[in-house]
Amino acid sequence: MSIASSKSLLDYSFFQIFTGSHEVYFEVAAVVPTIVLFGRWLEVRTRRSATDSVKALLSAIPETAVVRRGSGQETIPTSLVKLGDLVVVATGQRIPVDGEIVEGASQIDNSLITGESVPVEVTLKSTVVAGSLNIGPALVIKTTAVSSSSRIAQIADLVREATAEKSKIGSVTDRISAVFVPSVIILSVATYLVWALALGDSGQGLSAAIAVLVIACPCALGIAVPMSLVVATSLGAKQGIVIRNPDTLSLLSKVTKVVLDKTGTLTTGHLEVTKVIALANKDSKEAIAFAAAVERSSTHPLAKAIAALDTTLTATDVKELAGHGVSGTVNGKEVVVTRAKTLEVSNQAELTKAITEAGAASIVVVSWDNTARLVIALSDAIRAESKKAIAQLNQLNIQTILLSGDTEARVASVATELGIKEFFGEVTPEEKLNKIKTLREDSSVIAMVGDGLNDVAALAGADVGIAMGSGTHAAQSAAAITIVDDNPLAISYALALSKKTWSNIRQNLGWAFGYNVLLIPVAALGLLNPMYAGTAMAFSSISVVLNALRLHLVTPGK
Repeated sequence: MSIASSKSLLDYSFFQIFTGSHEVYFEVAAVVPTIVLFGRWLEVRTRRSATDSVKALLSAIPETAVVRRGSGQETIPTSLVKLGDLVVVATGQRIPVDGEIVEGASQIDNSLITGESVPVEVTLKSTVVAGSLNIGPALVIKTTAVSSSSRIAQIADLVREATAEKSKIGSVTDRISAVFVPSVIILSVATYLVWALALGDSGQGLSAAIAVLVIACPCALGIAVPMSLVVATSLGAKQGIVIRNPDTLSLLSKVTKVVLDKTGTLTTGHLEVTKVIALANKDSKEAIAFAAAVERSSTHPLAKAIAALDTTLTATDVKELAGHGVSGTVNGKEVVVTRAKTLEVSNQAELTKAITEAGAASIVVVSWDNTARLVIALSDAIRAESKKAIAQLNQLNIQTILLSGDTEARVASVATELGIKEFFGEVTPEEKLNKIKTLREDSSVIAMVGDGLNDVAALAGADVGIAMGSGTHAAQSAAAITIVDDNPLAISYALALSKKTWSNIRQNLGWAFGYNVLLIPVAALGLLNPMYAGTAMAFSSISVVLNALRLHLVTPGK
């Protein structure tokens, strides 16, 4: 209809010029295809997100790897590493391939894969995956999967599949136009034929036929959806919400379940000391100072959190206890700071009781003279806004589900504190996507909120993906919405905004479509001059714009 009416207006305008008339409609003929092209540009732009997320995922794998060959080492492209090759990974480097440790013991930061901030202790025969970060001593890994079949590559494949399977909401205006446009063209031709053949007035017939095309010109219909979307995205941006996909607001308005990642989404993602328990009748201040002194030289995330507790003492002869912790001499005492499961002390019963009291968190024990002196519990703190955000979602009758790679105990603890009834812990990235698919089986519309590589497949597989602004580029690329300031309160705001926007779009479409239908018979009867038809068409467009601007009045704040 857009192209046909534009061509008709051009032909009619040229005809009017050659016949000496000044009723021309060149500007209308230019506006219509411009709107169509703008819509196509938006469509192409939004299709790039899946490709971007896959590229960001694969960029986590190093481009080169150090391979042990014979008695020496050589650096080769990761793509050339073969099964069985021995790959050397130094401290601070990312692991290029999936494999099994054959030499060394260290700590691995799997946050890119699992989303959890607590590093994992690895020793001989432990398996590691490409993209993980070695934050401890050097390791030698026997390759069990090359880069093209690594776990990250498999997750990238899942993203492609999920994106391809996810149905797109077709353009509402396209669906209306599929019936409306042919009907208008037929009616315009019929108008001319009736006037020319039945009434014998071909001049009036041509004018009436053109008036039908002009009044039915889909300018208002064409901007009904884009105008509401422009206003909505502007409002979202002011609240720190970037809406990347125009289809999102339609789907978001129908969401019934919101699945939330824990680490980095509802929690800060940074380890903090949450509790200290003194043992053996020891002053906790002294034990904290001893522990901070020993941990100060370590790069381990747990060590950094403990080192920040005190700066008064200095440790000497600090040693890494591979896979266990760290030791050092402070004020003449050999202090050991280690994970509880690796420690045997004289006051074991007292220690066990304190660990139970510390709750579901990462536990570190400070000891000297074969006696445990202090239990330190560390965890990523819950964001200040998270509890209110969950309460707001409950008020909107949205079911909330917590899905995390963290331990069952920690996930249960966070869920209980925030008031989330359904939760799942120790979930892998692949299992997250499968869980999303399961939740959709009852025709529920699912929104997934996450921030890490481990969430990418689930973000792409959900009906609506929402990523945190501080999260990975891959997560943001896979999601249709990004929350720039990481404020979980923006989730409920986005849902409210989507409902108001979709209601506004329906009003715009009803006005634009109804207005055209009402005046088409008037134009066909020859009672509407093409010039007045153009004026009426412009008025309908203005009405749509003004109605879209009403979103500023009805949308609630965060």
